[in-house]
Amino acid sequence: MIMLQYIKQCSRIGIDDSALYHYRIHPKSISYQYNPRRFDANVAYYEQIKDFLELHHTLDDFKQGWLQQVHLKSMDDTLRVLADAKLSEDERIAECARIAAHPLTPFVLTNDCPERADWYILMWQIVLRAMDSGALSGSESLRRTLERLAPHCWRGIGPENCGLFAKEPSLLEALVQDDAARMAGIVMEWIAHKRYVKQYDLGGLVCGLLPAGSPLRGIADARFYMKYAPACRLILQGERLAALDWMTSLLLEHEKLYDGGRFLEVYLTLAALEEQTPAFLFGKLRQARLLLEQGQREKSRAVADELAGMGLENEEMDALLRDLEAGV
Repeated sequence: MIMLQYIKQCSRIGIDDSALYHYRIHPKSISYQYNPRRFDANVAYYEQIKDFLELHHTLDDFKQGWLQQVHLKSMDDTLRVLADAKLSEDERIAECARIAAHPLTPFVLTNDCPERADWYILMWQIVLRAMDSGALSGSESLRRTLERLAPHCWRGIGPENCGLFAKEPSLLEALVQDDAARMAGIVMEWIAHKRYVKQYDLGGLVCGLLPAGSPLRGIADARFYMKYAPACRLILQGERLAALDWMTSLLLEHEKLYDGGRFLEVYLTLAALEEQTPAFLFGKLRQARLLLEQGQREKSRAVADELAGMGLENEEMDALLRDLEAGV
């Protein structure tokens, strides 16, 4: 900042590539001790350079991109010092929240440069380490930081799953990119191959990554995803009709279903979304039969009445009505 003021007084400037002074890097120096004003200095430095370039009418697109890169590099240094500072995890996360919330931060992060990726990785390393410590349950600063870092993925991240990101670079990369679909796909593959299912809450992780309106929304049971992996994968990929076909084939085999009620809820949701009336009626009929087998006669009767009102007439419907009348 002093140099910027000095340059303003110069009438001529020469360039020499000699190394006329050297930096001594000492971990205990003031440059490596965290002070909350350090980030404020990063911001002030950005603004000083921007003002200087505007004053001389030289702030073009190239220099704007360069200036964003300079700020990201400054923030990278700040985050490295913050990560090693002697602070409580709550204090560390509060500072992360302040940095992430500053208006300049999202603007400079639009620059797709190596420093941008470094910033996200450093920030996530601090956040995941803090979460893994278990000391931040219910922290408002943590919630705000997660929301700003990964608006699409943050609900899938919990203290019970933090260790996964250190073990699996592909998962961390998807998190850095805030790619919920990719993260869910990766985790689904692990569940299908029974990987990490005993050590981590993979079902909860997938559940938190599902978009609003997903037929799988609200399902946090890893065993459900494991049992019906082909259909779940298809749903995550947006291939709902193919998922419906796979589930129909399973129902036609008349095998006992794991969590049949939940399975049929997903099936009926898919049929409704895809406007597949025959499949919807078929699923409703199976739902009524399952309720009857579970001893929930009134609910079964209500579904049967709904089907009758929709004009369903076939042998399976007749058999259901006979069993309801007979008290089977």
